[in-house]
Amino acid sequence: MYAAYWQKDELEVYRLSAPGVEKIAAGAIGELQPIRSFGKKLLIVGSEKSLHVRKRYPAISEKDLAKAIGHEIGELLPIANPAFHFQIQEREKLFMLVDIWAWDGAEADRIKGAFEFTHVVPEDLAYRSDRPELVLYGTDELQHLAAYAAGKFLGSTSFVNSVPLAGVALFIKSLGRHSTDLKTLRVVGSLGSELNPPDLEVIREPSKSYPFCLDHLSKIKLRDFRVEQERLPTLIDISLKSAAALSLAYALSLFLSIRNYDAALTQLDQKLNAVATQSAAAVKVKPGEDYSATLLELERKLNGGIRPLEAMELLAENLPANSFLLRLTLNDKNLAAYVSSKDPLDVIKALSSVKGINSVKLKGALNKDGRTGAYNFLIEIGL
Repeated sequence: MYAAYWQKDELEVYRLSAPGVEKIAAGAIGELQPIRSFGKKLLIVGSEKSLHVRKRYPAISEKDLAKAIGHEIGELLPIANPAFHFQIQEREKLFMLVDIWAWDGAEADRIKGAFEFTHVVPEDLAYRSDRPELVLYGTDELQHLAAYAAGKFLGSTSFVNSVPLAGVALFIKSLGRHSTDLKTLRVVGSLGSELNPPDLEVIREPSKSYPFCLDHLSKIKLRDFRVEQERLPTLIDISLKSAAALSLAYALSLFLSIRNYDAALTQLDQKLNAVATQSAAAVKVKPGEDYSATLLELERKLNGGIRPLEAMELLAENLPANSFLLRLTLNDKNLAAYVSSKDPLDVIKALSSVKGINSVKLKGALNKDGRTGAYNFLIEIGL
C-alpha cells in the first residue's frame, strides 16, 4: 500500500509494508514523476490543507446527506472548489451532528498527475483510538490538538507556536459529555515540553522521519474513504487500449476497401493537411513580444501579500480572551477566519481596532454550540 502526505504545496509519498515505512518520493506538486503502483493508494490531507466544521442536519439517509452537504459546502467553508468528506459524529431520533472536512478539489486533481489516489483521508481521521485520549502533533510553528474515544473522532483545534495550558482545558470543556473521560494526553515529538496538565497523564512519543499517522492507518476502515474503484494496472490498461485501437483500424480498412478506399484516402489526406496548416497557424508566436511588464506586476503581487504565519500571529495576539481560531484561509491580503467565541461582537470590535486590519465582516450565520454556549462563525478580514 502507498500513502501520500499532502501538506502546504508539497507531497511526500511513502511505501507501507511489513518491514516498515519507506519514503520513495517528495517534492512540489507538479514536479514529481508519476508513481506507478498496484493496490491501494491513499492521499492523507494534512490538517494545514483542510478546513473542518461540525453542523446539525435532520435525520436523513447518508445518500441525501451527501447531496445536502454538496449543495451548501461552498457556503459553509471559504474554499473556491471544495472537495469534502463527512462523518456522522452523533445520531439522534430527529437530528444528527455531522463532521465535515473540505479541501481544494482543483489542487487535489493536480496531484493525480503524479499520484492517482484511490482513497482520501483527512489527517484528523487517519488516527484511531479505542480509549479516550488527546493527541498533540504538528510543528513548532503550528500545532494540532485532537480528541478521540471509542474509535471515534471527537474534535480538534490548532495553536500557533505553543499550546497554552488554558487552551487545552477550554478545548476539553468544549467536548461536553466526553470531557470527563479524557485522562491521557499523547504528545508526538518534542512539542509542549513544558505542558503538564494536572488532570492528564502525559505520554510522550519520539518523532519519526514520517508523519505519525502512517503507523495507525491499519486501524481505520479504508472503505469509508474510497473515492473510486481501483483501476487496472497500467500495463494491462495500455494493452487493452492497443487491442481496441487495432480492431478499430482493421474495421476501418475493410470499410474503405468496400467504398473505394482510394478516393477515401485522398480525401482523408486533404483533411489532415488542412488540420496541420491550422495547427501551425494557431501555435505561431509573434516574435519580439515583451513580457517584462507582466512579470514585474506578478512579482509585485507575490511580494505584496501577507505570510500565513504573520496572519496567524496577528489574530492570535488580538483575539479576546476565551476566543479561539479554528481554521484560517489566506488569499492575497484577505483572510477568512473561522472563530469560536461566546461574544462574536467582542471579536469583531477587537479586530476592527487593530492597526493593519482595514475591514472585518461577518459572513453567514452564527452556529451556537448548545453544550458550551460558544458561537462558531466565519469572518472576512481585509488587510
